[in-house]
Amino acid sequence: MKVGIITDGLEYAPLSIRSYIENLARALLKIHGDDIILLHRQKSSHPLYREGKEILLPVIDKGSLYNPVSFVRRRIHDFFYYVKIRDSLEEQGIDVLHFPDLGRPAPPLCAATLPLRIVVTNHGMAQLSLPARLCYGRTVSMQQVIELKEFLKWRLIFAKRCEALITVSESEKRILCEKGSFPEEKVHVIYHGVSPDFGPQPITTVEIVLKKYGIERPYVLHTSAYQPKKNTKRVVKAFDTLETDHSLVIVGPEQAIQTIGEVKKKDKVIMVGFVDKKDLISLYSGAEAFVFPSLHESFGMPIVEAMACGCPVVTSHEFSMPEVAGDAAVLVNPYSLEDITSGLRKVLTDLTFREELRERGLKRVQKFSWERSAEEHWKVYEKVCYNDHGCAQDLNRQSVRRT
Repeated sequence: MKVGIITDGLEYAPLSIRSYIENLARALLKIHGDDIILLHRQKSSHPLYREGKEILLPVIDKGSLYNPVSFVRRRIHDFFYYVKIRDSLEEQGIDVLHFPDLGRPAPPLCAATLPLRIVVTNHGMAQLSLPARLCYGRTVSMQQVIELKEFLKWRLIFAKRCEALITVSESEKRILCEKGSFPEEKVHVIYHGVSPDFGPQPITTVEIVLKKYGIERPYVLHTSAYQPKKNTKRVVKAFDTLETDHSLVIVGPEQAIQTIGEVKKKDKVIMVGFVDKKDLISLYSGAEAFVFPSLHESFGMPIVEAMACGCPVVTSHEFSMPEVAGDAAVLVNPYSLEDITSGLRKVLTDLTFREELRERGLKRVQKFSWERSAEEHWKVYEKVCYNDHGCAQDLNRQSVRRT
């Protein structure tokens, strides 16, 4: 069985999805070697391509997501594009094609042109559960919301035409089945792994990074983003009510706190912007708590990253977060300032409890490895390949079509 993985996302996808593609592909290459082929359209110097076989596919006009005319044009282009490359994919003996990012898929029409079994990964559809303003921010226009909903519809149609949909938590599977009308047997839950790079750092290494950003201990860490669903506003307001000498260090864009309003302990809130992975690991390692009461996460990678670095976690009791955190975090109501404050206070003032959380987190994170994730992906590839018609290796595969 040969598996082709579309790796275009290494160049343009959000950081979390780039990490997924890279770590999954690397683990699959280690285990299954020559049976994995990396497929992409742009020339790239990414080191992953030196570790396995790659095929450079033709480039087509990408169009624009927010331009309806261009968006439709892209669907037509993609249809003929996949008709064009179907023979070259078959020449490579590819049986299963994996799109690791449902956010930027081929069009639904391509499912009718490729003589392959198709697997796609969904990293989350918060739009099915939250208002648009929490997913995209208040600056998104009504026209953009309409176009994004249209894009979501295309994603759902495409995913339903595939043989299997991989998602990253049982919580997300429930949403897809209940609100997206996916058949349960078609949706497979596979947890992410955590990179072995994440782990407790020596105090000397941590101090160098803290000095770089002008941070003094003790501090609480929070990672944010442009989307309001990260709940940064409530994190800052909850911190503002704590009687503590701690600082609040926020990794993420400055815009995340621009609409918060008056903050009494403004001098204790430190924005460091976006940081590289090496610095983030040290920031996790030096923090007395990581606070992450997000309104929605499909998985919640920062939770396991913090745990891997020995940092006690305060997170949300919503969606996937209790599932990922287990008993190794304080779970709070993300809509309640009082609850967030209480959870933080418990961790910061009870040294014995804080150390217990740290130990639980280090144990919990052993559940999440990319090697295990890769093996579970491979089982899905085998299931779709050998189910029904099976993985034919000749031109008769062209007769296999999706209905």
